[in-house]
Amino acid sequence: MKRIMWERSARPQTRTRKGHAVLLGEDSHACAPYTVAGDSAVFGPARTLATEDLRTFSRKGQSLSLCFLPENIYADIGDFSSISTEATQAHIRSAVDKIRLFKDDYRLAYAKLNDIDEVRGSYSYLVIPITELDSGIGQVDSDNAIVDMFCPVEAALAAAMGSLGHEMTILVYEDKRFIRIIAARDGIIYHLTTINSAESFDPLLDTVSGVHESISLIKNSYRQDVARIYTLGNDTISQEKLAELALETEPFPLCTGENPDLTYPVLLGTVLQTHYDFTPDKLHAVKRLSTYARVSTAVSLAMACMAVVLFIISGINFMALSGIRKDLENANHRNAELLKLIEQDYTELSRDLNLTDFNSIMQAYQQFQREPRLPAIVDAVSRRMPSLVFLTKIELKRPAASEGEPPARVEPPGEGVEARTAQVDYFHLDIHGIINSAYPRSKEIFSILISNMQAVYPVDSAAFSHKQDQAVFSLKCKVRL
Repeated sequence: MKRIMWERSARPQTRTRKGHAVLLGEDSHACAPYTVAGDSAVFGPARTLATEDLRTFSRKGQSLSLCFLPENIYADIGDFSSISTEATQAHIRSAVDKIRLFKDDYRLAYAKLNDIDEVRGSYSYLVIPITELDSGIGQVDSDNAIVDMFCPVEAALAAAMGSLGHEMTILVYEDKRFIRIIAARDGIIYHLTTINSAESFDPLLDTVSGVHESISLIKNSYRQDVARIYTLGNDTISQEKLAELALETEPFPLCTGENPDLTYPVLLGTVLQTHYDFTPDKLHAVKRLSTYARVSTAVSLAMACMAVVLFIISGINFMALSGIRKDLENANHRNAELLKLIEQDYTELSRDLNLTDFNSIMQAYQQFQREPRLPAIVDAVSRRMPSLVFLTKIELKRPAASEGEPPARVEPPGEGVEARTAQVDYFHLDIHGIINSAYPRSKEIFSILISNMQAVYPVDSAAFSHKQDQAVFSLKCKVRL
C-alpha cells in the first residue's frame, strides 16, 4: 500500500507529531504510521495486525491513536453548566441518566459548541457503555501502551469531514455490520444515527429516512442547512442506489480512485480528532509517566554533556595553571640572579669606597636597606586587587626635583671623600591595570581598589577611563621609607 499525503486535510499544528493510527476490528486491526507537520498529514503504508501482534506492538513505546467501532453509542446536544469540567460532566451525566438508555455504567466525552452566558454553554456529547470501551482498549497492553487518542469511528469521521471545510455535511458510512449516518460541522457531531444492517428490514430505505431525519433536525433545531451528503463504505448503500430514492450524494473526497482504501479517512480523522477522547485514566497516567521518562532522559543527557564540557574546561585550566607556575618559577629565578648581581656590584663598590668615613658608609648602607623591594610591593598590591582587576604595569621610581617635590638631601663630601648617595623619604609607585567589567560596575570596583590601596600605599592621584565593556586605570602612590 503506497504512501499517502493530505496537504489540505490536517489542521494547523504547532509542532511535529509522529505515531501510529490504529483502526480496531474484531480479530484484525489496520495500523499505519503517520507524521503531522505544519498543515500536512503524511501516512505510511498500512498493515493488518492480529490482536496479539497489536498488543506486542503497543509495548514498544510508540504513540498510538486508536479508533474503535462501537455497537451502542448515543449522541446529543444540550445546554449544560460550564462553570468547571466536573460540573459539566455531572450535568450531562444527569441528563443521560434521565433517559435511562444504558443499564450498565458508561463513559461520556463532549465538545463545546458555544457559550450561552457566564455559567452555561451548549455542548455536543457522546455516550458509550464502559463494557464496549474496555473491550476495545483491552486489545492493547493497557499497562504499557502510550495512547494519544481513543475515539469512536463516528468522532474520527467527523474530524475528517471537518478537515474539508466549515460547512455542515452528512456522511453515510457503512462497515461490515452497521450503517452510520453522521451529521457534523468542524469536527463536532450534531446528529448521529446507527442502523444495524442485519436487523434492518430494508437498510437502504432506513438509510434514506435517517438522512432526511438528520437534515430536518439540523434545519429546524439548529437553523443550519446541509451543504453536502457524502457516502463511504461498502457497496450495499451506494451512490446509485440512493439516487434511485431521490437522495443525491457524493463520494467522500478523501477516498478516491487514487486512494481507494476505506481505512485511510478513518485513520486520518483519528489523528486529527481532539474533541471526543475516551482514553481511560490509567492510560493517561501511563502517558504522563512516559513523558516524565523522556524528560528525565533528556536532562540526564544534558548533564552528561555538561560534565564533558566541564572536564574539558578543567583540563584547559590545569594546563594554563601549569604554564603560570612555570612562568612564576622563571621569574623567581631571574629575581634571584638579579639580587646576586646587585650583591656583586655592592661588593665591588665597597672595595672602592673610602673607609675613613665609616659613619657615611653605614648611613648609605642603612639607606639601601630601607629602599623598597619590588617583589614585596608587587605581592602587596596584588593581594589588594579586587576580582575582575588585571594589572598591566607596576613601576617604582625615585622622586626627582623636577617633579615639583623637595630635592633629595645630598651631604657635601669631605676632603678626599666622594659624594654620597642622595637620601629620600619615599618612592613613587605607578600602577596601571584593566577592570574587566561594564560601566557602572567598573566604577564601583575602581572605588574599592582605591580604598584598598590607601591602607598600604597612600594614593596621590588616580585616573579612570571606560572603553566599551572594560575600563583602564592608573594610580600614583607613595611608598614611604
